[in-house]
Amino acid sequence: MRDPLPGRQQTCAGPGRSARKCNPTTRGTRLRASLAYGMIFPKCRPFIPKGPAMPIGTTADSLPETARLIRDAIADRGHRPCSIAKQSASTARDFVDIDPSLKTCSIHESQISRWQSGATIRPGRAGLIVLMLTLLRLDDPRYSSWSDEKRMEVYNEATAFVRKALSAAPRSQPGKKENDSSDFTGARREHTIELLGEEYGTRLLREASETKTSDAPAKLALLHHLHGNVDDVRFWAAVAAVANREYTPPASIQESLEEARRYALGYQRARDFAAARVYLSLAADKEDALSAFQLGIMAESEADVTEAIAWYKKAATFGHPDGDERAYRLWRTLH
Repeated sequence: MRDPLPGRQQTCAGPGRSARKCNPTTRGTRLRASLAYGMIFPKCRPFIPKGPAMPIGTTADSLPETARLIRDAIADRGHRPCSIAKQSASTARDFVDIDPSLKTCSIHESQISRWQSGATIRPGRAGLIVLMLTLLRLDDPRYSSWSDEKRMEVYNEATAFVRKALSAAPRSQPGKKENDSSDFTGARREHTIELLGEEYGTRLLREASETKTSDAPAKLALLHHLHGNVDDVRFWAAVAAVANREYTPPASIQESLEEARRYALGYQRARDFAAARVYLSLAADKEDALSAFQLGIMAESEADVTEAIAWYKKAATFGHPDGDERAYRLWRTLH
């Protein structure tokens, strides 16, 4: 890296360090190394587009068409899933006068990941509309000055994409019986499957319907709470109270995060890592440092170094004291 002002004396300074003289050549080497790891300005680390982890046995070529369309729409624009999730709720509110069904709609980072990986067979219409509207909003820096005609044009573009994506999605899980007992909640089943994915969502719904003393309703209430589905939380909390008279819902978000980690730990001990990730991912969406750190440990144990580094760095951003150290140690193994 050539110094922009050759011959000029340079200084190196950083958080907690006083400015000192340094050799421009050495400074360039250090700068390149630091930027590669993302140590400079942690909140503005370089973004390297990376698709979500796909289910075992799934390749990019075997992805469902709906997942491929969603994946390509996000990759073509280069926006971070966290940026999309952060802007989704305000985007939905801005378009509620055009489509009232978007009133309480928002999407989370883990939800975007499941859509892209194909874990959710048939995403919800409102969620996909908000996804596409948010992408189009992030594409245009003049978003705040959009006219009503422009907003309608963008909405039509988003719904056209959603029609194409949903037309490629199956109406139900392949091989599913019409009278499957997991359908006892009707529309709530769709909300749960969209949030948790086909496999784990169906499993919890079946447990909730077939076992009167199951803790599945409590788990469903917790997961919907972490996602912000207020109506579903009320419903499943009521079902949980019937199944277990001693059931009491978490009194705070902190209690919800602790309960999510507790359930995740139980699944990890049972070697059901896919289910554990559901709880940890939703908790990490709430900026829970311990959950993000645990996801890093799980990824590292599976030799997915890149994914582990990403989770450790996210845990550090959320305040975990060991996040950056673990991320740096792994990063050194790649260089």
